[in-house]
Amino acid sequence: MGAKKRNKAKKSSSKASAKPKKKSKKASKSKKSSKRPSRASKRISIKKTKHSSFLVGDFPKSCELSAEGKVLNLFVTGLSQRTHPYEVDDPRQITDNSWANELKVQNKKDIVDESKRSLAEAASITGGDPLTRMDRTTGFIKLLKKEYSDSFYVFLHTFLDSVTDLKLHRLADVKLDEIVFYPDLDNPRSWRKFGLARNFPWKIGMVVPAMPAFSDKIKKLLDHSQGLVDYIVFNDCNCSSVSPSSVKDSVFSLMKYAGKLGCAAYYFPSAKRQMIEMRNRLKLRASNSARSFDKVTSSGTLVRGAIYLQSMLPCEDYHIRLQTIKKNEYLKRLYRIKRELNMALKAKFGQIEVDRDNMRILADQNLLKKGAKKVKALNLVPALVEEYPTSDNAQAQIKYL
Repeated sequence: MGAKKRNKAKKSSSKASAKPKKKSKKASKSKKSSKRPSRASKRISIKKTKHSSFLVGDFPKSCELSAEGKVLNLFVTGLSQRTHPYEVDDPRQITDNSWANELKVQNKKDIVDESKRSLAEAASITGGDPLTRMDRTTGFIKLLKKEYSDSFYVFLHTFLDSVTDLKLHRLADVKLDEIVFYPDLDNPRSWRKFGLARNFPWKIGMVVPAMPAFSDKIKKLLDHSQGLVDYIVFNDCNCSSVSPSSVKDSVFSLMKYAGKLGCAAYYFPSAKRQMIEMRNRLKLRASNSARSFDKVTSSGTLVRGAIYLQSMLPCEDYHIRLQTIKKNEYLKRLYRIKRELNMALKAKFGQIEVDRDNMRILADQNLLKKGAKKVKALNLVPALVEEYPTSDNAQAQIKYL
């Protein structure tokens, strides 16, 4: 009896010990199935932004601020060891001058003034290659950070070939927020410099051509830079020889490829980008610079009345003449004419003003239409003008009354 009981006990204990083994197999299967999918199997979606651009991942701050028109374009120098791939027709590329938007920089105050007029919240440091003039570049960044505090976002465009550890340290010392590279797709050896840049706390982006023929090279670049670059931008400025649909298909495929590697991707078709970024920048500036009688259009231009001296009518060399005349003499004359116009047109306060920059008088357009004959009687030229609210007041159109 004792032996039988012992045998039964052994069998029952062996059955009991066998059950957990089956459970452990199921548990291991469920454990395997609960693993996160690999990057290769991750589904990537492309979002269309409110600006009609396309995005995978987080919106790069520099791209978002640019689309909103909140960026001061600070061109440091036209000098560069390489030809800029997307700015070949820019006449500034052959000079060593600096520009803040459309304003040629004569001193540092010009940069601050232009940023304030534009209501800028960020600056894009461009060229040429700004790293060819390191003292000037770091000086400009330091100036903006001092004027607006560290919250003013500054990003810089350059080439990987120009990068050295010392230059990167100098940029980090003045608190650069973001660096954007134009990598040479035919020089993979230079890509190792992404690693140098990753040693600093800024965001890193790169711009590549959107040509479908470069797809394989761009994939290799993305593979190499995985974990080193935060985002990639596709530029289609040089794609006029390829159908837009082919460019878009190629770019979307590469954007998804970048997303699977954990890299954000951004594409803003150049035709729309230039129009939307410029329009938004002009509208911001117009809202800040418009006089009480100006009309701001939907495209950001200003419609206003203007009164010209016979000797200073708008022409091709108008802005060159403005630099050569004796301004004090002209200003005295304009202020005297303003007093005469106020009386002749019975103008209210603020309806007539002297434009010191362009040596003319600006006026309420309705007042000017009604009093055009009286203005002409004073040997002056009345006109309605539509112009850009930029430093050069480039005219869209003029209609003499």
